[in-house]
Amino acid sequence: MEAREDAWLAEAKAIDPATNRERPLRATYAIVRQTLEGDAAKRVCRDELWNVSQMTGWQVNLGYLVTIQPSAPSRRVPKALARWTSLPKYIDTEIANLREGLRLGYTAPTLNVRIVIDQVRTLATTPLKDSPFASPGQRDKTPAFRQQFDALVTGASTRRRKVRGLPRAGILRPRATAIAVSANPNGSACYDASVLYHSSVPKTARQVYELGVQQNDRLMEEMKVIGARCVRDDRRPGTAASRPHGSEVHVQEPRGEDRLLAGGTGPCKRHHPGLVARLPRADVVITPYPAFREKNAPNEYSPPAEDGSRPAVFFISAYQAERQSRVEDESTAFHETIPATICRVPSRSSGRTSIRSAVHLQQRYVEGGRSMPSAWRTR
Repeated sequence: MEAREDAWLAEAKAIDPATNRERPLRATYAIVRQTLEGDAAKRVCRDELWNVSQMTGWQVNLGYLVTIQPSAPSRRVPKALARWTSLPKYIDTEIANLREGLRLGYTAPTLNVRIVIDQVRTLATTPLKDSPFASPGQRDKTPAFRQQFDALVTGASTRRRKVRGLPRAGILRPRATAIAVSANPNGSACYDASVLYHSSVPKTARQVYELGVQQNDRLMEEMKVIGARCVRDDRRPGTAASRPHGSEVHVQEPRGEDRLLAGGTGPCKRHHPGLVARLPRADVVITPYPAFREKNAPNEYSPPAEDGSRPAVFFISAYQAERQSRVEDESTAFHETIPATICRVPSRSSGRTSIRSAVHLQQRYVEGGRSMPSAWRTR
């Protein structure tokens, strides 16, 4: 695959961008070239050798993908079975990669490893009827398919129990003290490559850090002014006196947060003509994370199906919700659903297709919603 990427990149570099007179072609060229350059630069990280992540690990990505796996019409059944039949082999490959990474000195941070172990342990002990990996069989009404898919899930559970036992075998041994990527071989180079990969900006990680410190200091000064004006508190923002507290800002019942946030976004849906020109045809729903993710997951947005057949989903952590402040969660719900994210991601579900959709789905452009239109114009 790397050889193919190198060939594509060489071909892209041989093209003079000035010859692309049409804006869509210029944008496509920029996206393709930045993607290839970022992928090539990030090889130094050897991500495949320490892929232990509570955010992007296989148990998370595949744990969501399986819940949207279609099995109808019947012609899709063989493809679904073939795809998930390969899951046990995939997990075995991940285990082999971790062994090799450990041999070469590549390991994930201690906290990440512990969280992933807990996630996999929860998955392995979750009853079949409650497992996200059983979703296709539960949604399909064909007895034969359900029986075949349940057998697949049982086989994959054996591999998950194998992963659960890896810490005792030393395979997922975390770093003793260091949490920085620089503890891995070529770690500093990996930081710089990651900046290019995620942002398309050829800056060093040190430059990004220094810029972040400057911007954070500036924002904290602004927040002090706002805090003094709004709550008559000139102390550093974030102190107990400068934000609401008490039972009035907490969810009053376990797992009641999804109803709370859904109620908050409802008025935005009803009054969207005053907020945005057009909403996608696909709705957005708010739902708690599955049990294996809820302890440590952030609130996050998953886009709808492009044809509008499946709604967007805003996942929230309802774990011990009665102990958490709802203030930040409400504002995050508006940011991740309506009127923010779902309206920033045009797709076929809104009746429009454009280079804007493709640009947004590139991870380099996902955030920074208010600055994105100017970026599209300049690019």
